[in-house]
Amino acid sequence: MGFLLGPIGLLIVFFQSDSSQVHKFKEHVELGKKAEFKKLYEDAKNHYMDAIYHLENDYKNQSQREDLSRKFKIIDLYKKIDELNSKV
Repeated sequence: MGFLLGPIGLLIVFFQSDSSQVHKFKEHVELGKKAEFKKLYEDAKNHYMDAIYHLENDYKNQSQREDLSRKFKIIDLYKKIDELNSKV
């Protein structure tokens, strides 16, 4: 029984770390949207940059499709930041 809990525990930790990485990215995007709604553009840009940081650093060993999706998200966030720069 103890032998089975070890590998299961490792799997739980592995999947939790992946979901927390996604959570970090999504959390910063949501905070950016809220700041943008409140017309706090500098705060919004900072949150979007934090989201980009997590997208660039937290994702390892992804499939080619997932990696392409991640890169498009980064591009979209940079476009959003450029759009906000014109409002400041």
